[in-house]
Amino acid sequence: MGLPPASDAAALGDALIDAALAVYTRAGNNDYFLLHGVTAAWALRQLLPHLPPPRRRAAAHTLLCALLGAFVVQGSPPLSPPPPVCGVGARAALDAEARALLGAAELHNEHVYKLAQVVTLRCDEAAGAGGAADELLALGVAAVRLSVAVPLSGRGGEGALAVSLTDALARTPT
Repeated sequence: MGLPPASDAAALGDALIDAALAVYTRAGNNDYFLLHGVTAAWALRQLLPHLPPPRRRAAAHTLLCALLGAFVVQGSPPLSPPPPVCGVGARAALDAEARALLGAAELHNEHVYKLAQVVTLRCDEAAGAGGAADELLALGVAAVRLSVAVPLSGRGGEGALAVSLTDALARTPT
């Protein structure tokens, strides 16, 4: 993935969010750590304009390394193809998913709300800037559906346990 220039803090932050969202969604297992990659990218997006360009680039690389590390430690789940582009009704679908999510009486995972907020705000920004809103909306709808439909995994007590970095590296072909 090529990153935008560090001089463009907004584009750099958007690229990080989009990459983290793609990995989280395409892994398809509602992984706790990959989900935090999305929210961490959003948080960094808010900070980037306040950093000098060399620090922006370093922060972006650090976040991408952390996301890659989380992906490897979680067993490198196979990535599915990107979701199909939703077309004209994509924004309505995302809004409907978010509304259904907020109305869910038995939702015991606050992470779903955070993910829905990040996705909604990022899609709004992309649409306003004339960006690749259709592809992003398709990812957004898939991410929100995944976070509601699949139990959170990747941490003790809530699904599959994380493997240690040593174990993950030992399984990596050399």
